[in-house]
Amino acid sequence: MSSLGWSEQLLAVEWKNIDLAIFDQTPTNERNCVVVCEVKRLGMPITEAFEQAQGYVKKLKLNRCNHIITTDGLHLYLYRREPGKLWKDEPSGYVNFDSIRTDHLIPKKVSGVDTIVNLLPSRIHI
Repeated sequence: MSSLGWSEQLLAVEWKNIDLAIFDQTPTNERNCVVVCEVKRLGMPITEAFEQAQGYVKKLKLNRCNHIITTDGLHLYLYRREPGKLWKDEPSGYVNFDSIRTDHLIPKKVSGVDTIVNLLPSRIHI
């Protein structure tokens, strides 16, 4: 995430059992958490990681967290929700880092390039 422009001070590994938490400002506390990332081993189903990440958001009352990333290091799904609304089961973004494409069949019409751009700090705050 630092290669996308996130400061190391805004990234927390293994924060409150979350594999990677991303904050929009310091201090790195529940109020400032804007992204939760759940990582699974390569080859493990990452769709189940979404439910796990949702559980962290709910349990820790991460009210400003409107983005969840699930990944196995090679594949990445991005889930978004409108502030204060429920999470959609369908990811809003997907990237296969082995072969980045601009149009995927599943999820439909999702661009890997757009997904990466949506992970930039300026886009997370939108």
